[in-house]
Amino acid sequence: MPLLAIASSEEQQCPFAALAADGKLAVIGSNLGRHMGESVSLEVNDRSGQGVNSVRRAGWVLQSEDPSVQDLMLVRAEPILIAPGGSATVTCRAFCVEANDAGPSEGAVYHLGHLASAKLVELAEFINAGKYGDDAVLFSVWTVTGARPISSIPNDDPASEPLRRKVSELTGQAIPWYTVSYDDTRDADHYTNEASAENGRFDFSMANNGVLTIVATDAEGHMLTELGHDRHLGPGDYSMNIALTIKGWKRGTYSIRAYEGGSNLVKRIDFEV
Repeated sequence: MPLLAIASSEEQQCPFAALAADGKLAVIGSNLGRHMGESVSLEVNDRSGQGVNSVRRAGWVLQSEDPSVQDLMLVRAEPILIAPGGSATVTCRAFCVEANDAGPSEGAVYHLGHLASAKLVELAEFINAGKYGDDAVLFSVWTVTGARPISSIPNDDPASEPLRRKVSELTGQAIPWYTVSYDDTRDADHYTNEASAENGRFDFSMANNGVLTIVATDAEGHMLTELGHDRHLGPGDYSMNIALTIKGWKRGTYSIRAYEGGSNLVKRIDFEV
């Protein structure tokens, strides 16, 4: 199958792609049935007769042959060594950059495409230099593309915190106290845009003995649900996990509010859906 044309300025930034554009390599990708992680197998053949000693660059986008299927971005730079006239099959760690397109099926064809945007390249190179789980990487990519908020990046693994800080730097979004999760799919091939749950730590202090009620409210303060039962607490610092189902809630600002004695506001923190 013919290789896609690659702009010369981009070729200079990725020797591997430059070799392919010059006809010295034949490259074709086959999806492994995934839209993240070890997701694409690249078959590389040397056409130059001189062998290949090159590098796959993090931040390069593999373009789906089917325009309705997600393109994938490489986040791992690795050397490729091929003997003269030889071939190699290499597995790519690559992630979807088009959240609203269909997920690839096993065997879906991919071609060398183009260099991603400057911010995505910077993110890919940061990921390449660290060790981050697939879910954290996927939602980091989608946050930088604008398809998801920064709250979608899981924070259950402390090792992912540098990645969240990097995404905050790239997007200008503050790191929130909570995370928002989504249902897996809206059909067999697409991710849903509807948030389903909100989780985070809620820290507060009590100055005196009292009965504490914790509720979720809309922006105007109207109670939507009570979180657990009333708590009889003494003076001190407290921390509790908030696990809130938000499926079907309209987009907007909401609050977690703690009241002592039913009316004395102890603490309020906001979150976005």
